[in-house]
Amino acid sequence: MERTKRLTKAIRLATWVHAKQTDLGGNPYIEHPMRVMEAMTSESSQIIAVLHDLMEDVDSKKETDASNFMDRIINPAERRTLYLLDRKESNRYENNTYANYILRICTDPVATQVKLADLSDNLNMERLHREPTETDLRRRDKYLYALSLIASISGLKNWEKLETERKIIAEIFDHEED
Repeated sequence: MERTKRLTKAIRLATWVHAKQTDLGGNPYIEHPMRVMEAMTSESSQIIAVLHDLMEDVDSKKETDASNFMDRIINPAERRTLYLLDRKESNRYENNTYANYILRICTDPVATQVKLADLSDNLNMERLHREPTETDLRRRDKYLYALSLIASISGLKNWEKLETERKIIAEIFDHEED
């Protein structure tokens, strides 16, 4: 899919916000939202995917600037979808559990699609470039739980047929048997 002006602006914004950030494996953080974006098929879902982590772990000045720039790129429906994906925004709800956060995401098909790609990418332990720690394994279990919640909520009774997730889960459990 060819990149549109809106998508290019969204990528530039995400690159600016995530500059100097690294993931748990020491890789440039921007690589994560870019991989999630590449899993999407429409311009709108790609924009949401590349921006999905924009407000996490950002200082308040940069968050305000990013929010102002984002309003020039996305439409109100895309903004609503991003709010569903924003864990900090989710913390404003009463009874905010991870399960309730996932339930809210499942009210929006694009948010669900982006979250599935996000979880798939986060489940890839190879990006750590080291043996997973207990904390990494607990995080993996949380992501697997989220996948199963999304599958059951979305009516994906055969969620193991989601090829990417199936491969990742198989690799995780095959690796643990070694």
